Amino acid sequence: MNAFTSTYTWARIAFGLTAAIVVCCASAWVQLQALRDASAASEQVERTQTVRLASERLRAAVRTVHTDVTNYLLGGTESYLARLNEAQQDALRQLGPLDEAARDEAPMRALLENLRTTIAATFEVLGQAIRVPADRRADEAARLAGPSALRLLVDETLRTLGDFDSELARRLDRQQQEAQAQRHRAAATVIGANVLLFGLLTALVLVSTRVPIRRKLEASEKRYHALFDRGPLPTWVYDPATLTFLDVNDAALRRYGYTREEFLRLHLADLRPPEEMPALEAALRDMPPERYGLEWRHKTRTGEIMHVRIYAADTDFDGRRARLVVTEDLTAYRAAEAETHRLREQLALTLDGMVEAVCLFSRDGRFLFVNERAKRLAVRRPVQTGMKAEENFPEFIGTQPLAALYRAADTGEPQRVEEFAFETGAWAEFRFYPHGDTVLLFITNITKRKVAEGLLREREARLVHLSHELLRAQEEERRRVAREMHDQLGQELIALKLNLQTAHADSPEGERRLRDSTMIVEQLIEQVRDLALDLHPSVLDDVGLAAALEWLCARQGERSGLAIEVRGERPLPRLTREAEAALFRIVQEAISNTLKHAGARSIVVALRHDPNQLEISVQDDGCGFDSERVERTQRTSLGIISMRERAELIGAAFDIRSRPGEGTRVVVRLPLPQPAAARGAEDGAGGAR
Repeated sequence: MNAFTSTYTWARIAFGLTAAIVVCCASAWVQLQALRDASAASEQVERTQTVRLASERLRAAVRTVHTDVTNYLLGGTESYLARLNEAQQDALRQLGPLDEAARDEAPMRALLENLRTTIAATFEVLGQAIRVPADRRADEAARLAGPSALRLLVDETLRTLGDFDSELARRLDRQQQEAQAQRHRAAATVIGANVLLFGLLTALVLVSTRVPIRRKLEASEKRYHALFDRGPLPTWVYDPATLTFLDVNDAALRRYGYTREEFLRLHLADLRPPEEMPALEAALRDMPPERYGLEWRHKTRTGEIMHVRIYAADTDFDGRRARLVVTEDLTAYRAAEAETHRLREQLALTLDGMVEAVCLFSRDGRFLFVNERAKRLAVRRPVQTGMKAEENFPEFIGTQPLAALYRAADTGEPQRVEEFAFETGAWAEFRFYPHGDTVLLFITNITKRKVAEGLLREREARLVHLSHELLRAQEEERRRVAREMHDQLGQELIALKLNLQTAHADSPEGERRLRDSTMIVEQLIEQVRDLALDLHPSVLDDVGLAAALEWLCARQGERSGLAIEVRGERPLPRLTREAEAALFRIVQEAISNTLKHAGARSIVVALRHDPNQLEISVQDDGCGFDSERVERTQRTSLGIISMRERAELIGAAFDIRSRPGEGTRVVVRLPLPQPAAARGAEDGAGGAR
């Protein structure tokens, strides 16, 4: 149907365009013909004017010839003959336009033939008068001037030319009148044709624009019906005079439970519960053209009570005044609002029962809610809901909790700060949790926790001190045991070996036992020496740290068959006995861990120092491990703990870096004392040795 309508519309437009083109062509042809007729009439007037001018000049030429002949006969000079010839030539020339004008008109042509004969006879007679002898010229002149036949001929010629000129004058008047009438007709024709053309084009435009307007009107009506009938909100139109319904959409039918016929038979009061009738009557008495946002209670077909908000405005319905009403169902919203209010009261009761102080702030720092615990904390002045925190409590300006509040509001990240109140001697923890446009604050009294943390830190400090003392005591005990083993047990074993070597047995079996005993004593001497060196190498006290490290690497290399190399600057500055022992033990532990776990092919011990710092690193090319994961999970081995504690004991920085497949590097950095302090340390070390 739409395709047929579109084709029919385009056919009408094409027919209108064709008719307009035909009318334009016909109008142009009529106007052209009218202009041609007016032009032809004007040309005819111009030709007649030309002929009349020639006729007047011909009369003037005849008079001139007559006068010149008379003057010549009366004794004139030869100049009159010249003027006579020019007048005759001019007269003959004026006959040409006359012949041209009379070519298509028989009466004028006959008149012109008669005139031509008369003029020729006149010129012939005048020519004969000129040729008379000189003694007769006076007589001829008298004949031309008096009532003679010659004068009569000249007068007849002039009269004929006068009649001819009069006829031309009358004819010119007629032609001018006809030309003016023709011009008027042409102007009227042109104006009429243009008016007709303009009217046709106007009608065509109106017809062509009427179709889009009608289509727009139809589209507008469809949109109206789509908005009205398919609108999601219940909508109806009622007559304000009778309070009956004129139209209703599908959403209203579904929500109120009526059919369309049933709804249109209802009265406006049928949708209201009985208790709403007084308010309805008051609203109907004062009904402005528009009313928005009023809340009512409506009744459905099943008796369900709805909470609705209405939007009403006057409108035109089929040419009469009507009232358009759009309703918004608030039933679920009001139920949710009541539930929210109940939950809010329950939440307030819950928060009031908490041991922590709870405050709710807006993003600009204004109090929105405080529980009872928070109200009890505000001993100076009560909390004013809606007031900013710094306005309610100016003493908070510049404090960490206030800065944390605005930082949480700006960044959206939770914040935690601790604050000590000197007035009460209590610690408080402030925890800020931003959510949407609000920030929730929990305030907890952490005084007991702070006291416990202080006690814990004190105990940890004592444990660290005890650990350091144990390490010192262990090192001293190792040094003492190593010295006693070397000085006493070693000497006794050597004496026993000498005694065994000087002893003699009475039998070969006794000799064999003496040799075995000597070998056992020698092994014991080696074991005692190794054990003493493991407990505390004497080279550390005798020569220094660098030599002790070289001895350690050479000894471990021999035992393990691994290439262990010492690189770097030597000699090292002498340190305190405690510092050298701790650094030695750290390197020893690092090499031991590498030999046990790394599966390395080589180990490099690097020594670097400057006037401010001594750095010792142990680098291997073993399997390595994830040191960062070990640090995060705090699953550190006892060996690493021992190395770290020994470094902390002497004030050194300890660092370990390793990745799977990339080996391990252990670094210890010890700040060196100033020269005076260093000399004092060396003196102390020498005295100790």
